[in-house]
Amino acid sequence: MSRDAFEKVPGCNGNGAAGTDYCFDPSKTDAPSEKPTPAPVTAKPTSQGLGDPTHNFMMRLYWSIDYFWQETKKEAWWCMECTKCDEYSLGDGPNHGCVTPGSRSSSCAPGHLIWIRKCTDTRRKFEWNIVSNPGSGDQIRADGTNLCFHTVDNRYLEIQPCDNTRSEQLFMPIADLDRFELRPYSQRRWSRNDAICLTQMHHPKEKELIGMQPCRRALGHETLYWEEFHR
Repeated sequence: MSRDAFEKVPGCNGNGAAGTDYCFDPSKTDAPSEKPTPAPVTAKPTSQGLGDPTHNFMMRLYWSIDYFWQETKKEAWWCMECTKCDEYSLGDGPNHGCVTPGSRSSSCAPGHLIWIRKCTDTRRKFEWNIVSNPGSGDQIRADGTNLCFHTVDNRYLEIQPCDNTRSEQLFMPIADLDRFELRPYSQRRWSRNDAICLTQMHHPKEKELIGMQPCRRALGHETLYWEEFHR
């Protein structure tokens, strides 16, 4: 507001001699705090579905806009599915007698391996659950079954009846379904230079088998992480 010199301001105590206005009582004002009150922090919400063993989703190989797979930056969708094979192996499934056992997770059977197929192929839909075990690792279960991921010789991956006492079925607890690693629970505190993780051999391609590889190698190939996927 505008006023003349020495004119009082409504609601304030004016000092005509000095031309100064006091709009608060300094004697009633708290002293400045040595530790300012911090701004409120909003906690990041927990990923939907974590802790719910019935939450089902397709498991996609995580993709980022800066990834360069198979000489292209074009987005790709690769998801885990069961496959019936003649032998344990990594690499190209068809070279080891691997075939598609069916169109759903209920098609999975003990001893089946895991490979990647196109998530967008609507003829098939393999979904998974995360089974949490308090004080221990997570299990990955084929939805609608009692079959879980089971590592073999720290190299291959198959599915077997779920048993949370088997270290081969326990993985580092998953904190965020938007991006997560799958490494053995026993290696949850290891550095990526020493740990092994579930991935495929190199840049992803159709019908490539999933197994254990050094996490550092998977990170270099941009295939270390997985994510929840729905269609």
